[in-house]
Amino acid sequence: LIISQILLAENHQIEVVKNGEQALDKLRDNVYDLMILDSNMPVMGGLEVVQIYQALNIGAPQIPIIIMSADASKDAIATFDGSGIFAYLTKPIQFELLIKTVNAAVSQELVETAQVIDYQEAKLDSQINAMLLDVDRLDSLKHLDSSGQFIDNLILDFMRDTEDRMVALNTYVKSHDVVKIRTSGHTMAGSAGNVGAYELANQCEKLSNITPADQIKHVEVLADGAQDIYKRTKVFLWDYLNQQSSTKQIPKV
Repeated sequence: LIISQILLAENHQIEVVKNGEQALDKLRDNVYDLMILDSNMPVMGGLEVVQIYQALNIGAPQIPIIIMSADASKDAIATFDGSGIFAYLTKPIQFELLIKTVNAAVSQELVETAQVIDYQEAKLDSQINAMLLDVDRLDSLKHLDSSGQFIDNLILDFMRDTEDRMVALNTYVKSHDVVKIRTSGHTMAGSAGNVGAYELANQCEKLSNITPADQIKHVEVLADGAQDIYKRTKVFLWDYLNQQSSTKQIPKV
C-alpha cells in the first residue's frame, strides 16, 4: 500500500498483484519498465519469479528488477548474486531511497551485480536515529495524500494489526513454534518500519532471526520486549494522530 502511494505520488503508472504467480501472469501479457518484487511473496517468492521470468525470456530484452526484503543478512543477499536484479532494498523502504532507485533503474541497463541498499545504513546517512517513532517518516507519508486520510488509516490499521499479531505471538511463544514466531517477527518488523517505529522494527527483527536452538527464556524476553516497545510506541502514535487530526473524531483501538 505504501509503496503504491509513493509511486503514484511520483506520477508512475503501476499495477499491483497479490503474489508471485500473478506477477508472472502479468509479465506474460504486458510490457513494463520496471518490476518491484518482495523476496517473500505468497505462492512464489521473489527469487523464483526472477528465475522463471528470465528463463522464459532468454535472448529478449528484460526489464530491471528491484527486490525488497526485511532480511539484510549476507546469506539472503547472496541468494540474488548474479541474478541480474538492479537493486536489493532492505525494509522499511524509505521514500527518498525508493524514488532514487526506481528512477535509476528505469534509466539504466540490466546490471550483473545488484546494489544493496540497507535501510539501517541509509538512516545513518540521513542522520535519522532509531527511536520509538520517527515523525519525519510519518510526515513524508502524509504528503502522499493531501486529505490526510491515508496516514490516519495507515496508523490505525498498523495499531489494529499489531494488537492482533502480539496476541498471536504470545501463543506461538508459549508453544515454542519457531517458524510462526519468525514469520510473525518478520511481518511486524516490516509494518513497524513502514510507520517509522524503528525501535519496534529492530526488536521484531530479532524475533524473526531466532533458531530452534534458542532457549525459550531468550525468546520470551524478546517477545516481552516487543510488547513493551509497542505499548510505548502506541502512545506516540496517538499523540501524532491527535496533533494531525484535532478536528476529526478518531476511533480508539
